[in-house]
Amino acid sequence: MKVTKDMLTEKQKECVDFASHRDLIVQGVAGSGKSLVIINRALQIYEKTKAKGKRAKIAVFTFANSLVEYTHEVLEKGGAEAAHDIKVSTLDSEILALYKKIIGHSTYGVYNNYTRELNDVVSELEKQYSGSRFFKKEKREFLMDEIKWMKQHLMKNFSDYESCVRKGRGATRVTKDDRRIIYDVYENFYEKLRLKNARTFDVVAEELAKKVIPEYCQYDFVLVDEAQDLTLSKMIIAKSLARVSITVSADFAQKIYKTGFTWKEAGIEIRGQASKKLQGTHRNTRQIAALANSLTEANTEIKRYDADDFTIPELPKREGPLPQLIYESSHRQEQEDIITLIREIRSNKPESTIALLGRDKTYISKIQAWLNTASIPYQLIEKNNEYKVLEPGVKVVKYHSSKGLEFNYVIMPFVDDGIFPYTKYAAGDDDDSIEDLMNEARSLMYVGMTRARDMLYMFTVDGVDGEPSPLIEDLDETLMEVK
Repeated sequence: MKVTKDMLTEKQKECVDFASHRDLIVQGVAGSGKSLVIINRALQIYEKTKAKGKRAKIAVFTFANSLVEYTHEVLEKGGAEAAHDIKVSTLDSEILALYKKIIGHSTYGVYNNYTRELNDVVSELEKQYSGSRFFKKEKREFLMDEIKWMKQHLMKNFSDYESCVRKGRGATRVTKDDRRIIYDVYENFYEKLRLKNARTFDVVAEELAKKVIPEYCQYDFVLVDEAQDLTLSKMIIAKSLARVSITVSADFAQKIYKTGFTWKEAGIEIRGQASKKLQGTHRNTRQIAALANSLTEANTEIKRYDADDFTIPELPKREGPLPQLIYESSHRQEQEDIITLIREIRSNKPESTIALLGRDKTYISKIQAWLNTASIPYQLIEKNNEYKVLEPGVKVVKYHSSKGLEFNYVIMPFVDDGIFPYTKYAAGDDDDSIEDLMNEARSLMYVGMTRARDMLYMFTVDGVDGEPSPLIEDLDETLMEVK
């Protein structure tokens, strides 16, 4: 069904109608219609310029490939010509293509995690900085994330890092002395990569962000969806691609990567009415939204954001059944009950979309095996796969790839300890590391829960195969049916 303008809320219309020559930030909770605004704003700009006998060069950039396909589907319902003329891509794909055009280097072999090189740098600096807690093995992942974040912020010298606000970097405390040590790791690591002629995506983005984007590579209008997990360097590039204006949507409650930036850092000056907040969710039922919000309330990372960066959730009016949390004695029993549930939904609501969410490839493969064994057809929402998000049927998708998407029914298997959070607490982890681990899992679980339009099912094992996720304790038990 084509989404016409009279189907939008007044606040959504206000965003769509906002002056096309001005930059715009659209914020709102999951299901508030941010992606809908981005798509309809792109269509309106296209139609208005076409009516004047012109062809605007418009690009919509999304966070993940799954959202690219979904955006294509919705644009096609707005008209085949517009869907053909408006470019839709991930921002990463655009950056890699630009790098080849402007820098002239191949992006073959661009890789992000050079763990061996980081370990070598740590070994070289350990004698100089003996006793630093950041050289412990359990802090290696944090150290890699931190120096990547520094590169994403285009840091050129120690004073840049010494004075910066580490927005979006979690609970781990970093003192002035710590910054000196970490900056030495940063310098030595990227120098080691330079000597090896090795490049990370962040190095590619840094090089490109420092260049003037030629006009033939620019677009008249750039629209960016799900921007909260993008890096500063990527946002700078997106802004420089826009000849006339940039429109950005974001929800920091759904931020699942430790990136973090301010709009001002990205060169987007927002004054007065150029920042819009969409209140409430039009996707979930009141019951699903209330349960998801109870999880968000336990997320201490969200509390670190400014009020301007966070939209206070409002419960929707649409009513529905309470979400269900089902305790299983084993994974085998979980499999049987989920297959039975899917068959019931497909029999009673054949026009519905049913999504099964998995944390990573391992759990996606397990879910696929369940469906294959039961001879249940499904579509895997994954890069290079053929699928239609809006088409009725069963979908299998990773949590990270589900951002911006919605389904009638969402089934979340494996809500277990060791998966949410990702690994069971390591003995050497400090309180800050554990807090970051829990917040990351809360954000991802919140994204999954808020994909559901009509009903949400969560499954956990309490038996020989595993234990329930500690995140279940964050959920308000009065807002769900426990079975």
